[in-house]
Amino acid sequence: MSALHPFLYYQRPRCEGRKVRVAYHVDVAALLNLAGALQRDGYLIGELLFNYPALAGDADEALGFEKADFDADGLVATATRFERARQYKKFVQRGDTPLERAVERAWRPFILDSARLQMVLQPRAARHLKQGFESRANVTFYQGEGARYKELLTAQGFRKQKDRATAAYVLRVKRLWDGGPGYIGAFGMDSTTSLIWSYLLRHRHPELLREDGFAMAELSGPIPGRVPDLRFSQEWRSEIILRAPA
Repeated sequence: MSALHPFLYYQRPRCEGRKVRVAYHVDVAALLNLAGALQRDGYLIGELLFNYPALAGDADEALGFEKADFDADGLVATATRFERARQYKKFVQRGDTPLERAVERAWRPFILDSARLQMVLQPRAARHLKQGFESRANVTFYQGEGARYKELLTAQGFRKQKDRATAAYVLRVKRLWDGGPGYIGAFGMDSTTSLIWSYLLRHRHPELLREDGFAMAELSGPIPGRVPDLRFSQEWRSEIILRAPA
């Protein structure tokens, strides 16, 4: 059996200066869906890895991870949005750890710029978009739950969108570094869509978790209130609009 190591990112404290507690990580339920899918391929959950952020004035240095701690047959997994920009209010906290930097290096060939309100693909990835979906190379999103498209970049410039679709992404690479573990990451543009996307990957698109490469999906569907489980996600439309080799 090979080990799957969930790599957990952290919420921002509600009050400036408050300590980030060890249990304040995000997107754990989405990671459970990825783990459930990969269990069929012989992966068992290994160590939980914390991308613990340093607070301003904190004497602790960024937490490191020894490369020797990782089995080359294992996988590191994330379900939190890969983020490059920091100009928006809502951003993913950085840990500035060697492992975080390795994960970012894996995404960079495919994503040029990423923030809660905008996603821009690298040209080498954008050329793999399906015909008719070329405008998804540069997308802005609404702030509310579901992170619906706000604007798409067309040949005539950014155009407002009235449909209720959003985007989601997944990446699998063979090695994070020479001799190191593989990596798998999947996210939507907010926690709700990340959770729904992880469910759809587990039950509808498991091949995207097994094969090396980058993929983008277009999603749309209802977001109910109180529900007993995630089976409402089966009502969602999911179309794979891009697949590129890693």
